[in-house]
Amino acid sequence: MRQIPEHDWKAWRKLSGDALEKFCARVLDEASSFRNGSGSAHSRYLELFRYLQARDGEIAEVFNNQRRSNAYLQIAAAVSLKLVTRGELNVFSAETQALIEALTALP
Repeated sequence: MRQIPEHDWKAWRKLSGDALEKFCARVLDEASSFRNGSGSAHSRYLELFRYLQARDGEIAEVFNNQRRSNAYLQIAAAVSLKLVTRGELNVFSAETQALIEALTALP
């Protein structure tokens, strides 16, 4: 896969900051539900730990190792996780939007 155009790369760098905040806020909201769940404190802790491990994989897929060569896949992953909306993709060129749509099978 070729590298994302410079304009789209700059747009992704800006948009990724907002997406990261959205992701972290979502995880923190969901993690708070483990505080008063059923079971012992230890069992809830273990469930929380597993939950955070799964989310860590998601955050890595979208935000780790940000390079132009990874941008298309990271944007597609952000769309799949609903961190970037269809409307937010309008900041990208038509070519990049088409590629992201193909990668995510957006309707």
